[in-house]
Amino acid sequence: MIRIVLVDDDVLALTRLKQLIRLEDVQVAGEFTQAEQALEFLKREKADILITDMRMPKVDGIELIRRIKEAEPDVQLIAVSSYEDFHYVKMSFKEGSIDYILKHALNEESLTKALMEAIARVHAIRENKDRTSPSPDEGLAAESRQALKNQLLTLLLKGEIQADEARERMDKHGIHLRLGSAIVVACEIDGYRKTVEGFEDKDKSIFLSSVHDLMERVLAKVPEKEIVRAEEGRYALILSYPHVKSHLFIYSATYEYCGRLISTLGKMLNIKLSVGIGGLCSDIADIPASYRKCLDMLDNKLFEGAGKVFDAQRTLSKPVGAGNGSSARIPINQDEIYGELTEGSTGYRDTIEGLFQRFSEGKIPLQIIQLHLVDLLNAGFKAIKSRELLKLQEEYSFNLLYQEVHAAETIEEMKRIILDFYEAIANAALEHKRMQERNYNKHTIRAIEIIERDYAKAISLQDVADELGVHHTYLSKVFKADTSHNFTEFLSGYRIDKAKRLIETGKYRLKEIYGRVGFNQYNYFFKVFRQVTGLTPTEYERQTTKK
Repeated sequence: MIRIVLVDDDVLALTRLKQLIRLEDVQVAGEFTQAEQALEFLKREKADILITDMRMPKVDGIELIRRIKEAEPDVQLIAVSSYEDFHYVKMSFKEGSIDYILKHALNEESLTKALMEAIARVHAIRENKDRTSPSPDEGLAAESRQALKNQLLTLLLKGEIQADEARERMDKHGIHLRLGSAIVVACEIDGYRKTVEGFEDKDKSIFLSSVHDLMERVLAKVPEKEIVRAEEGRYALILSYPHVKSHLFIYSATYEYCGRLISTLGKMLNIKLSVGIGGLCSDIADIPASYRKCLDMLDNKLFEGAGKVFDAQRTLSKPVGAGNGSSARIPINQDEIYGELTEGSTGYRDTIEGLFQRFSEGKIPLQIIQLHLVDLLNAGFKAIKSRELLKLQEEYSFNLLYQEVHAAETIEEMKRIILDFYEAIANAALEHKRMQERNYNKHTIRAIEIIERDYAKAISLQDVADELGVHHTYLSKVFKADTSHNFTEFLSGYRIDKAKRLIETGKYRLKEIYGRVGFNQYNYFFKVFRQVTGLTPTEYERQTTKK
């Protein structure tokens, strides 16, 4: 009999959770709305599995998991939460949970799958306790052999050792690689560098361990498998079906597993995965060629988009670079684009859309596309310089923007970066043009541009006047005459508008936002926000969330 304990501070959620458990030889031994109650129960009673909510008062799910693992390490833990928050995912895995289910995806099927894995682990623990435990040396030897196998496979995939050498070294150390009917798959985490750029080494390690663990779970029913971290953000899977002769079955099963990998990592870790399927292997010598085929398949991501499965059986598009005249550069009229940007026109959009459509249709090689991107960036920075758009001079750097487009993994992502850049230029140029048409004093125009550039800093009327080389009284007078607002009112309104945009993204807490837009005290930010909008920041956030 398997004994399960349920914990959720929501009584209705607790009742629903219990109703979804429909397995034989399983008993719900306890139901609790507080983590402390569950801990007390587990001190007195035996339990095999605990299912807990994450967000609870006093002791949350992460702390509960931590305490249970310390006291009862054999208890299997399943986390449930309504918050799609990577913090809870990674912490629950770190502290020992074997699965993490979001409440909106919680149903009998998803819970049963998680419970079946937990029950299998419970039975394995019970069986191991009935046997004589292996000596520490034996366990270490097995672990070392697996590490050496992964190292040799990584070197083989990178072409740093030959197949004969890899085979010889595996044989020497008693390492077995059962291929039979095997196939190689390359899994690439889309936007990997952006995903991990803010991580400390510890967080990165937890993230990669979570990816590996999820892959293990999805591929649990593959007869033989190797999961190798081939390079940063990319895994090689060697999936073997020793007793299967049908190539069609192997490809179909592999394609289905790849779809599950994409779905599971998207749901559990909120990341996209692109997958390339290579050819069949019957010998270790076949692995490098099959892996190269996987990488060739992944090249299609540039034009077809991320988060997909690419394999020769289903990917019907032309190989990259196979279009007519694909090695030739496409003429770009930089002067025309420059003119449209400086006038604030949107005519550049059709030009960019048409250019990127030609990239896709012709399967233009990435190296040629990147040369065109440099031309497009140069046209934009030429417009910024000629119009003296101070805000954009501060906001954009050619090197940083080039790195961003260079790191982009799809044509659509590259196009979005260029269009966003051009839109910012055209909007700023158009606003500059409109102020000139309203006969704004040239110092007013420059003062507004300085506000747009430096609003997040501590700036004053005197600072702006000094930069413009005029007396602050004169600047105050012409500024008020042109805008109908004094300098401080205009600056506060601009800062509040920026704060509203940040609130609408849902990415920041209010206590973070006020400093980002130039206020040095939250109370003053609160006061000004209400004066400008008629709402408190909290009310505006709540109103935005409801939309």
